[in-house]
Amino acid sequence: MIVVTGPRTGPDGALTTLLPDALCRSLERTGRGTERGDKHPEGDYDRRVSHTLPALPTPRGTLSRTVVSLLVKDPRRAPDAEEASALDAACATTTPDPLQDEDSLLALWTLQGLAYHGFEGVDGRWEVDHRIVRLRVALEDAIEEALRPHIAPAVARHLPAAR
Repeated sequence: MIVVTGPRTGPDGALTTLLPDALCRSLERTGRGTERGDKHPEGDYDRRVSHTLPALPTPRGTLSRTVVSLLVKDPRRAPDAEEASALDAACATTTPDPLQDEDSLLALWTLQGLAYHGFEGVDGRWEVDHRIVRLRVALEDAIEEALRPHIAPAVARHLPAAR
């Protein structure tokens, strides 16, 4: 079994990820990457790949503004009363059409981006923060519920047993 370790910071300050040995051997056999001088000082293939994290998006409304402003803070501190009430309100708020609401879609994209790639300047601990997870689940549920009527005809047509 090959284990890939998580992100690390390299000497240049860029995030790096260790590659599995099998991939490194494959790259060595093909010679790809070595033309750039990617050899490790001991002669082994350098198993680091640089990653550039995306910046947080520009908010498009109250919800995405709340999410972005919270993510730039330290997740170990408790949110102030205003932030806490904004998050509670966001979890309870429903929009008439969540599929057309750019603010809630952007907030959900941002929250899901924490799990997939992270963001520049955002502490990775936000991904598992119970307040953020609660909001992400509420947004996912609203969008899933809004998608059901749109996909029901396709499900009925192609997967009659799934009904």
